[in-house]
Amino acid sequence: PMPSKDEMPALAALAAAAHRAGRGAGISSVYLSSRASAVSKALESLDMAAFPGGDFQPGAVDAVAALSPITPEVGARSHASNARTPHAPGAPNAPPVEWTEETRRVRVWRDAISALAGRVLPAELELATEVFGMCNEEAAEGAFAQVANHALAAPLRFARAAAARGPGGGSVGVHTARSPGGSSPVVPERSFLFLDMVLTLDEAKAALETASGRVSHGDSVVRGREAARREPIRGTVAELAACRAELAHASASSVRSLISAVKTDASSSVPAKGNVHPLAAYSMNFLRRLVAYPPAVLAAAVGADAASPADLDALLADVCQGVADALAVTLERKAVAGYPKNHALRALFLMNNAQYISRHAKKSRYLGRLLGERWLKERKAEVHAQADEYRLRSFEKLMELLTRDAGSEGQPSGIKQVNAIVDDILKTQRYWTIADANLRDRVRRSIARAIL
Repeated sequence: PMPSKDEMPALAALAAAAHRAGRGAGISSVYLSSRASAVSKALESLDMAAFPGGDFQPGAVDAVAALSPITPEVGARSHASNARTPHAPGAPNAPPVEWTEETRRVRVWRDAISALAGRVLPAELELATEVFGMCNEEAAEGAFAQVANHALAAPLRFARAAAARGPGGGSVGVHTARSPGGSSPVVPERSFLFLDMVLTLDEAKAALETASGRVSHGDSVVRGREAARREPIRGTVAELAACRAELAHASASSVRSLISAVKTDASSSVPAKGNVHPLAAYSMNFLRRLVAYPPAVLAAAVGADAASPADLDALLADVCQGVADALAVTLERKAVAGYPKNHALRALFLMNNAQYISRHAKKSRYLGRLLGERWLKERKAEVHAQADEYRLRSFEKLMELLTRDAGSEGQPSGIKQVNAIVDDILKTQRYWTIADANLRDRVRRSIARAIL
């Protein structure tokens, strides 16, 4: 609720008279009380109860829920609304689950900040300038600052409390609300909540600066008036910047946590069919989602707000290559532990994962550039090497039989021996998977060439 245009002159005269009479503090107190109530009513349509008292209270679930993995064939998608996040590793057959209360509250927070910066506070700035314009610049600045501080107090406390939590501590994809020891799970994808909040604060700052006439046009008199109107928002912009710095620090910590979380992932399960491991899908979706942010937000993600474009690329490449290297080591360890005696399935698993990682890196041009041409060539070479290993391990007996017959002058082996070997391969590999259709065709052709 705003005063009408007809009421403005009377309010401005009343404020000026109060200041002349030495009652400036009293009229400012009345003004704050009135406008604080109006701001609260303006935000009633938003679920401000999502952060009572400004505290970060995730409710029943302590961490962002781990979502079911994206598999190459199924391509399952999250039911989450507009939260930027990949699927976290979980049980292969687990159905997708909704984001937790934590994410809903961040979404509400973003709506609240956007409403405040885009509509509510610009209107309050205009009102304070009109009402106290006949007094002095400090009066208008102080009146607006009090209203702005009141409006932003709870949302900024919420944001600071969220940043203070950081990514948690534990293993990737842990589903428990809180471990008996009291440490919460590592949730690297929580960095996307922080980055979304950073992006929202950047947009809020830009909206306030636009509303205050930051972009100057015309003569020096107009520019001077616009500069005078900018003064009241200095404190508010500084408060937003301070909160943004805390969120940026938390997001950088969360992004970096992915490297150690992938490297130390304790899950011993591997896909029975040799398919793409959920950790590979999780990691690549994470990186692709990360590099989709605007440069200013990406700078916050790597803790380098003042970085040049070249420096930013170098820092992001360090993160992406760190995750990719950790993923390669972890997948190799899982392959050895998960398929201790089945070398053919081990090779199939590593081939599928190398192909998936390479393909998804190329889907994002920026991510592919960050990882580098050499890295992409190494992944391609790994795919070919594992495909050769799979062919040799799978058809070793058949190749030995055919090679022996080719060099023998005696009676060649009977069709029964050949069929027995082929039937054994069919029985063992009936449900094995090569996820990528083009790769599957290439492997088939290479096997046919070798045997024929």
